[in-house]
Amino acid sequence: MNKVILSITALLLLNMPVKAQNAETINPEIKALYTTTETDLRDWMSYLVSPECRGRLTGDPGFFRAVNYTANLFKEWGLEPGGDNGTYFQNFPHPYTEVKEGGYFNLYIPVNKNWIAKDYPYPDHYMVGGTSDSGELKKLDLVYIGYGITAPELNYDDYKGIDVKGKIVVCERDVPY
Repeated sequence: MNKVILSITALLLLNMPVKAQNAETINPEIKALYTTTETDLRDWMSYLVSPECRGRLTGDPGFFRAVNYTANLFKEWGLEPGGDNGTYFQNFPHPYTEVKEGGYFNLYIPVNKNWIAKDYPYPDHYMVGGTSDSGELKKLDLVYIGYGITAPELNYDDYKGIDVKGKIVVCERDVPY
């Protein structure tokens, strides 16, 4: 009985009229989705992560190479621009910090009228945040707080007696051993 039902269902489906869709009427997004190959993806990503794009850091020449490359792909695919002034781009302010080779961070701690220096090599011991901006520091702008731990149950507080308001807080990475 099941074989009879399957056979009848198959015959009905095969005899149903099939509406062929003209390739020109397919939505460009859908067309790109179904025609993109693994090789295409590899080629696009290879370019975007290449030394030519230099990490795509906002404002860097490599960033502009990457966004122009991507905009050209969108244009080839027939995607409508949705950015500023009918373009594929939307501009907005985004400050960034670029850490150049040889960057360093040293913390000087006063001990018995002397200064003890502690070095923090990049990138293992310090990392500039993605939303950092340019600026100048004064001696009083930095506050060192150890690991930044507050543990009342252990009667321990790295912040005790330290005013961090309006200052850059420097703390140790990870947890104490």
